[in-house]
Amino acid sequence: MAESPVASYVSDDGSQMNGNNSGAERPPSSYGSMRSDDYNDHENNVATGVVTVDQPVSYTRVYVQRSSSPETILTEQTSGQQSSIQNHGVFIRSDKTLVASRKEVPQETLREGEEYMELDDELRVHVVERPVETEEEHSPAGDLELLSGSKHPELCLGYIFRSMQDVLSKMDPTELLWFKRELTVRREQDFKKEDLQDSDVLDVVDRLLERCELGKAVQVSCRIMFLIDRRDLCKELEKKCMRVLIQYEVKEYVKRRFEIVFEGVPRPGRQTAINNIYVEQDLLKGGTYGVNTEHEIRQVTQPNSSTTRGSIRLSDLFKPHLPDGPSIRNVLITGIPLAGLSLCARKVVVDWANETAFQEFQLVFLLPCEELHLTREENISFSDFMSVFCSGTKDIDKLISQPDCRCLFILDALELARPNFDFTNNQVVTDVTDLAPTDALLTSLILGHLLPGAKVLMTSHYGAASLIPDHLVHRHLESQGFTDEQKDEFFTKRFSVPELGMQVLAHVKSSRTLYIMSHLPLFAWMVACIFERGLQHRPGFAERPPHESVVYVQFVIVQVNRWMERYRLVNRDSIRWTDTDKDMLMKLGKMALSLLEARRVIFHKEDLDEYELNMKEVTEQLGLVAEVPNMGFLVKSKAVRQESKESQAFAFLHLTVQEFLAAFYVYLSFRVDGKTIFEQPFKKRVIAKFSKDSFLALYRPAVDRALASPDGHLDMFLRFMFGMVMDSTEDHLRGFFLSHYMNPPRGMDEVVSYVRKRIAENALPDRCCNLQRCLDEMTELP
Repeated sequence: MAESPVASYVSDDGSQMNGNNSGAERPPSSYGSMRSDDYNDHENNVATGVVTVDQPVSYTRVYVQRSSSPETILTEQTSGQQSSIQNHGVFIRSDKTLVASRKEVPQETLREGEEYMELDDELRVHVVERPVETEEEHSPAGDLELLSGSKHPELCLGYIFRSMQDVLSKMDPTELLWFKRELTVRREQDFKKEDLQDSDVLDVVDRLLERCELGKAVQVSCRIMFLIDRRDLCKELEKKCMRVLIQYEVKEYVKRRFEIVFEGVPRPGRQTAINNIYVEQDLLKGGTYGVNTEHEIRQVTQPNSSTTRGSIRLSDLFKPHLPDGPSIRNVLITGIPLAGLSLCARKVVVDWANETAFQEFQLVFLLPCEELHLTREENISFSDFMSVFCSGTKDIDKLISQPDCRCLFILDALELARPNFDFTNNQVVTDVTDLAPTDALLTSLILGHLLPGAKVLMTSHYGAASLIPDHLVHRHLESQGFTDEQKDEFFTKRFSVPELGMQVLAHVKSSRTLYIMSHLPLFAWMVACIFERGLQHRPGFAERPPHESVVYVQFVIVQVNRWMERYRLVNRDSIRWTDTDKDMLMKLGKMALSLLEARRVIFHKEDLDEYELNMKEVTEQLGLVAEVPNMGFLVKSKAVRQESKESQAFAFLHLTVQEFLAAFYVYLSFRVDGKTIFEQPFKKRVIAKFSKDSFLALYRPAVDRALASPDGHLDMFLRFMFGMVMDSTEDHLRGFFLSHYMNPPRGMDEVVSYVRKRIAENALPDRCCNLQRCLDEMTELP
């Protein structure tokens, strides 16, 4: 729990005293006529020394001003006792305002309904009757209530105070003494023995609520009453404060489970807080559009780009389109792999637990779809289903079934489960105790048959999103990853040393290709890690543009390893690439080359079948290919464009991923098998045969073919080809595709000479510039 700073006390003479308080920032212990946390009614004409409560400046921060009254106002039950505790407020009944004053209140100031009583010669209490606010008066209805952030009455400070005071007052003096003793022992950091020695019930409740969260105060009280053998009172308080107790336990579970994350590939000891790395992305309205087509060399016009589409903030997911518009119940966020959808889902639930957003919901649950297999063996009730994903919390089913309990359920990563979402034939479930298959529970929840007052947020890749009928999606958003401004924020935010972050960012920007690809959060994380090591341990690393091929090789290896860990359940230390795995990557590269030569970006199931590729592994699991909607503007052939309307369409995560895999295939075919993919004239084939293993036979036809392209669509492919030959690139492939004892490449001097010759012969500046970049790409750093 985040512990809070200091309560501020103001004395009668106006001086301010700061009390060191290690507990969470809590509401004041003087609760001037509070009905709820939202109440904002202050007395303006009270005498000096009046206890006042400032308007909260945020959801959780409340500043307290107290008088230096030497006595605590006591209830009738404790009126025979006196307290020696000073500066610790008074208890305010829910239907009255108690104003503690040192001056005599003139009789003529009393209005109808006021009472006046004398406690001693100096201290008098001015009691003002106020009407009790009902829930209907306090909270607007429907989505207006959601947007207002108003709380349920049972979650408000006044109700919790009264409930705790009523229950604790049933203890006899000896039990109260034991209660205070256990409190000082078990919460020593918050409560000192001398502070509670002479305190009464109201003082104890006052301090508990000031130094602990509402739910924590109730939980601590219940545990101590259980320990002192007052289990009847423990059950009574649990029953009265069930709502706030369950909410607190769910928030604690969320913080334990989701507040700490691993960037990219999980490694022991490399975890970090989500708020330290999270960069809010633009959520574009209008649904999924496809892959990012921005490219360093190739120009692809993408209609309806993000600049022409509106976006909303993550905290406004359920805000109606219009102030008086219909409510939004089901929200769907789609995106390509690595777009950061799961991190967005985690951020929602963590912000709710930390009370920084989504406070319109009493409970928020994150259900990772990759864990749905835990409940698919047999029929299960929704209450038991929830206990699997939120263990350790009792009576959730009792609370979520209540019509006034506003809940949010987050179904994260539908593509990992591929559930049987048959919204027509699945069993209809209307009660949380009914037994049904897991898929039927989820379809009933989305349809609104089960828990109709709840709201649902779903994240998914485009392919799995098609399982949800359009009429059940009230808002469809798309995450396309980082914008340029968000990339800059990410690279500077993730480093504890700002200067290092600025160095990394500057080096990333020196490569247009790497900067574009950093719109994918996982790719950006990987680039940041590589460049951080390079800048810290390799002199001269920042003096030249970074090698792009090295980064892409590591990206492909990371994705394949993540696929094996996630879908094959292989421990990272036991990962071994089989011949089948290597063959799959080579076939994928062969298809990428074929598509590149044909200037195609979109492909279909028929293309996968032609190269004997498993559709599910390649398009749903590997993380290098994404299913996309019909992007007809990327399809050149009319026949293929017509075909794309009739079947699923796929694309590589980015054009450069397609170009790299094509270069990957051509290079390894020559390096491992000695095959030259590009056809050569007869004379050149004879020369290459006599100069066996010379890399000139590999690079000469590749250079010629790239220069023959009128629009340079093979330029990036050629650059990756030259980057593959570096020792630093091949080192990453050793043990996967290459042997640890392979001979170094032969004939690279001839390759360099040939490229320089073609630069001298070519008059086009763009082509000459790219050939020079190819030479830079194959040059090792010092």
